[in-house]
Amino acid sequence: MIFKHFFTFHLYLKRVRLPPKIGNYQPNILIVVQHTGYYMNEFTITQANEDDLPAILDVQKKAFLAVVKTFHLKSLPPLEQSLESLTDDFAKGMVLKLSIGNAIVGSVRAYQKDETCHIERLVVLPEYQNRGIGKALMHEIETRYTNIVKRYELFTGTRDSRNRHFYDQLGYKPFKTEKLNEEISFIFMGKSA
Repeated sequence: MIFKHFFTFHLYLKRVRLPPKIGNYQPNILIVVQHTGYYMNEFTITQANEDDLPAILDVQKKAFLAVVKTFHLKSLPPLEQSLESLTDDFAKGMVLKLSIGNAIVGSVRAYQKDETCHIERLVVLPEYQNRGIGKALMHEIETRYTNIVKRYELFTGTRDSRNRHFYDQLGYKPFKTEKLNEEISFIFMGKSA
């Protein structure tokens, strides 16, 4: 699926004369760009193939490394996942990738168990976060399971209020927590299909 400018946006360019000096820099004209909504270059969401898995694993490790640093953790299971383990995930369900040009910048995976779609490992490169990529991936994975399941479930860290807010905005509600170890607990969230 190809998206162009996924969210509606308005772009305004203004030419503004600057005062004679700003710091040590003396430009003649400043161009101010303002936009509403999210601006996104053209991107593509497709089902990943086995050749994409090393790049997806790299995106995953970069995304979760940022989480480990933010919360001062020793590690997280997604950082320790091997290519062999990811290949097993690939075989048991669906893995989507989001590409800008030829670069994979995001991914999500899911599998069906009974009448529930279990969504896992929504990952976006840190430098591409907060641009609507996660929302686009979630929308696409949910769409692909819409007529197959009755419910979607996922989990995130209990301490990660940003992720919890993101999933709450998508309609997910918490239904249980589980402790992984002394450092990490997960909150499980779900919604009807």
